[in-house]
Amino acid sequence: MDLNMLRVSAMIVGAVLLIIGIRALRSNSNSRTMIWSQFVLGAITFFAGLYPALLNLPADILSLNNFPGGRIITFLLVAVAIILIRLQSLTSSHSQMQLELSHLFKASMTGMIMREYGDKLSTIDILVILPCYNEAEGLDQLLPTIPKHIMGRSVAALVVDDGSTDGSDAVARSHGFMVVSHPAKMGGGRALQTGFALAQTLEAQVVVTMDADCQHDPAEMEPLVEPILSGHADLVIGSRVLGQHQAASRSRSIGVSVFGWAISLLSGSRITDCASGYRAIRTAVLPKLRLRQAQYHTAEFIIQMLKVGGRIQERPITIHLRQHGVSKKGHDFFYGLRFARSVLKSWLR
Repeated sequence: MDLNMLRVSAMIVGAVLLIIGIRALRSNSNSRTMIWSQFVLGAITFFAGLYPALLNLPADILSLNNFPGGRIITFLLVAVAIILIRLQSLTSSHSQMQLELSHLFKASMTGMIMREYGDKLSTIDILVILPCYNEAEGLDQLLPTIPKHIMGRSVAALVVDDGSTDGSDAVARSHGFMVVSHPAKMGGGRALQTGFALAQTLEAQVVVTMDADCQHDPAEMEPLVEPILSGHADLVIGSRVLGQHQAASRSRSIGVSVFGWAISLLSGSRITDCASGYRAIRTAVLPKLRLRQAQYHTAEFIIQMLKVGGRIQERPITIHLRQHGVSKKGHDFFYGLRFARSVLKSWLR
């Protein structure tokens, strides 16, 4: 390519970037960081085409002046650095938008519950949260067995219907339980966050989370709640490793042990069952946790609890085989990969 043509092309591209930046500035359509990064990239591109000698200094700093095409390589490196800065800005803006939307959604769901069940919410000490997606049969069997009182404290249950299509919400209402329905499937982690928002609004002392598929036994709830009420723990995990379980597969049992070992190694605290969804939590600690996982949330919860200095205990529980419906976890191999990713992301956050 002719050098003059290359310089003219750089000037044209730089001018276009500057014009786009000016229009964005006038319309306030982007963040200031994004606009200024575009201005800088446009200016560098334009003036590099107009005065190529301007690239001599950065090329010398990078020891590229003696290489064929050294100034072009220098320009590309600078451009890539600016683009990466802009991408980071976009990622941060996207994450902030997601967080704000999540807060807005949880506030909306909490408002709906308060309006519908306001007269039933004044004396709740322990809130049991059951996230569910197409678990009508399981709920029909499970809900009547949930206790009304534990250690003299009142217990209420909230079914968070995560976009079910099998009438799970109708089954829960038929048993007289509180129900809030997500308009679409958002994941078990998001369903729990909806319940956590209500627990904080109600200032319940304890939150209990359990599955809606009858794998967890409500009769084992008191040993989970007791350390919270006695002030000795902030999170009590029901452990199948310490208790008993009917494994759905050999590989899943191995995975529980391996990930338990990994989290114990990362945190310095012995955790035998990092995949258990049967837990009791001190409600007052929830605002400190940065919960983001939509689906593979159990490991994230433990890691976040450890990061804020939460006191964790485990109690033995029994995990039964699923009697109704189908598992939402997917194939064991891919479940393991996604679980590992959630552990890594939660630890690095």
